[in-house]
Amino acid sequence: MEGCTAVLSALGQPGLQISAMTFYEDSMKSIVSAMRNAKVKRLICVTAFYTKYQPEIYPFKFKLIIRPMIGRHLDSMFIMEEYLEKECQDLDYTIVRPPRLLDDRMIEKEVKVNENGYFFPDQSTANRIPRANVARFMLDILKDEKYPRQAVAIDMTSAA
Repeated sequence: MEGCTAVLSALGQPGLQISAMTFYEDSMKSIVSAMRNAKVKRLICVTAFYTKYQPEIYPFKFKLIIRPMIGRHLDSMFIMEEYLEKECQDLDYTIVRPPRLLDDRMIEKEVKVNENGYFFPDQSTANRIPRANVARFMLDILKDEKYPRQAVAIDMTSAA
């Protein structure tokens, strides 16, 4: 990482996970260690909607479909987020929380942002976003120096 000005991380692990996992927090601890050794201060990383378990405020589909499918991933992402928030105040991190990622082409629409949110409670968004839009958002906030030491839920506006 010598000579780098920032780290952008979009690491993920595919598939269903029955047992507890530590992929996200373990990966981030390694990244942060390397960043500190190289004196790199800016980090932008991707987690997901719904990382903090709050079933009382999340939509029904979260409890019925999403949590049973990817709950272990979300738990590991949340531990990673807490690690950044509690133990990485020396870094200018931004946690980007998108909904379901698509392999589609970039959509030429503005990305909607919910600062410090885990999703969009008003259900005003599409609940899906192309990976290309997430990448562009990450590069834009790097360039514009936005959202330091913050987490943001992002999505596209719904078609309605």
